[in-house]
Amino acid sequence: MLLVDPVATPATVMVLSDPKEGAYRTSTRVEMGSHLHIPEPVDFTLDTSIFANIQDAT
Repeated sequence: MLLVDPVATPATVMVLSDPKEGAYRTSTRVEMGSHLHIPEPVDFTLDTSIFANIQDAT
């Protein structure tokens, strides 16, 4: 699950992963504009600066 929080100070992006028994066991949060690794099965590094327009609109 990817959560974008443009109203946090500073704005953040978080990935929740490793679900088991109805809960996510791992979370990683970065400041918007940083790179965030999305783990398997996606296995992708996301440049969170793409969310800057969301942050500017709030």
